[in-house]
Amino acid sequence: MVDRLNGRIDGLPIEAHRMDGQALDLPDARFDRACSVFGVPLFPDWRAGLREMARVLKPGGRAVVAVGDNAYGFGPNLLLARARAHVTGLPAPVEIIAWETLADPQRLAGELRDAGLVAIEIHERTHDFMIDAALFATRHPMILNNPVLAGLAEAERDAVIAAAMVDAQRHGDANVLRLPGTARFAIGTRDPVGPDLA
Repeated sequence: MVDRLNGRIDGLPIEAHRMDGQALDLPDARFDRACSVFGVPLFPDWRAGLREMARVLKPGGRAVVAVGDNAYGFGPNLLLARARAHVTGLPAPVEIIAWETLADPQRLAGELRDAGLVAIEIHERTHDFMIDAALFATRHPMILNNPVLAGLAEAERDAVIAAAMVDAQRHGDANVLRLPGTARFAIGTRDPVGPDLA
């Protein structure tokens, strides 16, 4: 992704660097904006990632953190999680704890406050994810190896995939599935008069 971005800069005043988002090699209070689109929740120490976003912001700078509105994400993950709960009567196991924590708007706002941001706003946007229906129909490895299906016996797994297909067909046609997914965008500001975050 960094290489692709570097290939598209085309003379703009942009630099792309690869570094640890939990310990950014950047000075304090340097940037007007910081943004994470479904990234920070994947960090082993995602709270450190939020603190780092706040640390590198100038006083009054704004951070945007995008997360899902559920613990499973989007597209096939969410579809399979719903189907697993329907077939087994139990919720699917949560693989990424931060997804579950940050999916709740009050907890999301609280985590941004704990990271050192103020004036938290939460906005939502729903977008259709387009998925080739053949991925389900042919039991593509992307579906069969989905973590939501982990621990199921083959018969249960097949029942979950079949239930997911029935659900998916309500959102598309025989070729393309249109799976709605909702993202939350949390916006916070580094306190312009608060204590230094360094």
